[in-house]
Amino acid sequence: MQRLALRMPNWVGDALMVLPIIDGLTALNIEVELLGKSWLADLFSGYNVTTFNIPPQLFKAQQEYKRILAKDVVLFTNSIRSAAAASLANKNTVGYLTVGRSIFLTHGLKKAQGLHETEYFFNLAAYAVNNIFAKSLTKKPEFKLKIGQNSVKNAEDILLSNNINANYLVLCPGATGHGVNGESKVWPYWDGLIKALIKQKIALIACPANNEIEKFTQIFPREVKILPGVNLSTYAAIMQSSKLVIANDSGPLHLAAAVNAQVLGLFGVSSPKRVAPKNAYILGELGKWPLLSQVLQALKEYL
Repeated sequence: MQRLALRMPNWVGDALMVLPIIDGLTALNIEVELLGKSWLADLFSGYNVTTFNIPPQLFKAQQEYKRILAKDVVLFTNSIRSAAAASLANKNTVGYLTVGRSIFLTHGLKKAQGLHETEYFFNLAAYAVNNIFAKSLTKKPEFKLKIGQNSVKNAEDILLSNNINANYLVLCPGATGHGVNGESKVWPYWDGLIKALIKQKIALIACPANNEIEKFTQIFPREVKILPGVNLSTYAAIMQSSKLVIANDSGPLHLAAAVNAQVLGLFGVSSPKRVAPKNAYILGELGKWPLLSQVLQALKEYL
């Protein structure tokens, strides 16, 4: 059995960009092991993959790498530490040649410039598959996150218990991380948008992460149904059944796009050309947020 371990990105949105690679490896009958954050097991519960939680501490990470069956690891992370942990566990490593990492890479690839993040990831995986297995990795033009039946059932039960019908919008005003100059990735006109949507008597829901519950409770009026404690796969199922998802450049934006939900993405700090899902409708650009009037005009296509 041929196996390949993928050290996944540390952000949900980036991890979803690896989906075409997982599909491509499966088509080549290569068994996949996913390494990274603990939420990988839930996010990819619809796939026949093994997941491993890699701790941030170098020694503990090294010990976890020793547990995996694959001899070869593709590193979608760019840190020296992630490469060192795999290398010190006697794994063959494949990664981009960022500063200081070459000593820990069995196969290093120079990173091209100006590509979408999905292309960066795919190029590295294709390079690895060619060098390790002498095979060609192919990518389907479209891909979709597989959701397990348990997650679909959980989503249905949550919506039913909260009297939410099929015509609902999912609001995702949170965003982790910042721009290169420390700017917030949160669109500045959420308050006005929510007031406008409430006037139209549209069912609105929000599914905050555990660290967002208090903030969401404070900023949302009672007309927005807050559904806390929803795991990623169930969240994906809720989005898939929605009328529309509105999100900042964030994990939820990519999660909604990955299940082919109708998505309106709001950009102003990061570059849509580099990171936006290709099947989402995007407003804004690097350095320029969309106005509230522009977002309301775009919503007429969906409501």
